[in-house]
Amino acid sequence: MTTTWTIDPEELTAVLEELGFDVEQGDAALPDGGWSLTARQETGNRAVLVRTDAGGRLQVLVTEQLADEAAAPLKIANVHLTITDTTIRRRTLRGTVRDINQFRLVVESITRIEESREPPPV
Repeated sequence: MTTTWTIDPEELTAVLEELGFDVEQGDAALPDGGWSLTARQETGNRAVLVRTDAGGRLQVLVTEQLADEAAAPLKIANVHLTITDTTIRRRTLRGTVRDINQFRLVVESITRIEESREPPPV
């Protein structure tokens, strides 16, 4: 039994688009199966970036803007500057998937978990 998966970029694109991702297929046509595929989903203050390659290696980057906080204004050269500090959390999840169903379940689950996660108190 082999653990490798021959990935079909069109099948991956269909799954990702169904899940609400915008898919970048620029690298999906590289020769000798050495391609990769990137997809992005943005909702509110959160962005999810999914990367996968022909070997089934999967990387999911989740970026969330958690809070904006005003800092004391600053005056430089007679110019009043407003300062806003932004708290951003980035998560990276990595793994290798063996088939399209596993890929779908992993991406769906990560997206659902990240959507329901409450930001930490500020």
